[in-house]
Amino acid sequence: AADLPRFVLAEDWTAGGISPRTMKGMGRAFGQWRAVCLQAKIPKRRFVRVKVQRWRAAIFGGRNVTSEEWKVRAMELVNRVSGAIVSPDAAEAACIGFWAAFSPEIRDLMPKRGKAPK
Repeated sequence: AADLPRFVLAEDWTAGGISPRTMKGMGRAFGQWRAVCLQAKIPKRRFVRVKVQRWRAAIFGGRNVTSEEWKVRAMELVNRVSGAIVSPDAAEAACIGFWAAFSPEIRDLMPKRGKAPK
């Protein structure tokens, strides 16, 4: 798997969806992850941020439910796919991965066949 292209997937958020304090903390944490990934030679073009509304709509459809209900759906999906019982945050992270696996955005960033990954 060392020869496969690597991507950094992260949930993006909108102002008003979370508190300024939480936004600042999440931004700081992402900055630290970004620095480590750049040191690992993952190109900036392979950093993909996706808004929560976007990946949820792609995975579950555009339903209007509470945050708690979204988390339950994510945990149920991960359990159906893998048999694992995971936390709500881990389940949502896995769902972002599911989104990426089928996302045209990610597909467009993949090296073309026959070319060595960078």
